[in-house]
Amino acid sequence: RQLEPVFTDSALERFYPISNLKIGVYLTNPEWTRYLEETGDTENEHGIPERFEYIVNLVTGGKTETIGYRGEGLELPIWFSVICRMVATALIPDLT
Repeated sequence: RQLEPVFTDSALERFYPISNLKIGVYLTNPEWTRYLEETGDTENEHGIPERFEYIVNLVTGGKTETIGYRGEGLELPIWFSVICRMVATALIPDLT
């Protein structure tokens, strides 16, 4: 019954559990962030991936990029992200 960090990354957008040994994470693409800051092109005219999805092995810390059908990232339903944020908020104490 002890909380401990299992994955940290400044580009982390959201995560979802897969098993007690793996999680899926969405990380913001730094190339997209730079492009957006330089151009202000929120329509993403050049089709730069806005985020990458990885499977993280919690034992080794290794990340494996995940791609969906035809190389497109898998998008989860909005409710899934909301539930994950609620669980993360409930599990991570406010240390401020």
